[in-house]
Amino acid sequence: MEGIHNIKPVITKLSFTTTGKITVFLKDGRQIAAPLRYFPGIKKLSVADRKRYRIVNDQIIMFSEANEVYHLQDFLGKEQEYRYAG
Repeated sequence: MEGIHNIKPVITKLSFTTTGKITVFLKDGRQIAAPLRYFPGIKKLSVADRKRYRIVNDQIIMFSEANEVYHLQDFLGKEQEYRYAG
């Protein structure tokens, strides 16, 4: 079976260079872009506040000026909902 099934996703950095989107960069070269409308807590942060984030345990994102904690699953969706079971 081809694909990236056995690779643990590891967040390396974030970007907000595309207006209205957040891009999550993974160590294996993948990039996950999502509209900020799905993340109102991040959307309301200033440009400077968006740059002050921490990556925790390779899969959690925290911003200094926000109370929310974001897990990689928040950007991918719940695996049980889309995983191929065949």
